[in-house]
Amino acid sequence: MWLVLLFFGVQLYLPLSYYWQDEVYDERFAWRMFSPVRMTSCDFRLWHGETLTPIKLSKSYHVVWINLAKRARLSVVNAIIGDMCESHSFVAGQLRCTSPEAAVIGLCRNRQDANQDGVPDGYDDGVGCADEPMLCFERDCPDRDVSTCAASLCTTDLLPLETNLCGEVIR
Repeated sequence: MWLVLLFFGVQLYLPLSYYWQDEVYDERFAWRMFSPVRMTSCDFRLWHGETLTPIKLSKSYHVVWINLAKRARLSVVNAIIGDMCESHSFVAGQLRCTSPEAAVIGLCRNRQDANQDGVPDGYDDGVGCADEPMLCFERDCPDRDVSTCAASLCTTDLLPLETNLCGEVIR
């Protein structure tokens, strides 16, 4: 009997532990089949030396590890950076991801303004915005222009840019 309880306890704990952690991009054990986090995409790049020479990750790492880093799996990113710091004294990087909420923000879906009404076209067919797209745009971007608002709402930088990452732990 206690084995059955232990088994079901583990089955409940693993998915619930996602909601207690701070690493929003790691959903390995979460109950989120259609999660917006799964729709995010990340750009992961590393440079070395004072001249910021690009590091070709595919020469040193299998595509699976690179893809995990591009999924913002921070334990993998930290391991790759640590490995690169063993052979280089200065390593800089970029890990820029689309925000998990970007799929529901009109500005992130389409920031073009084809009909010249002053509102990005992503709001024209948004949920609750089709009747008054200007109100939704003003709600998301009060007092900001489109590019500044898009940079703050649609992307997240997970690595400190232009910083020597050797010795740093990315959280």
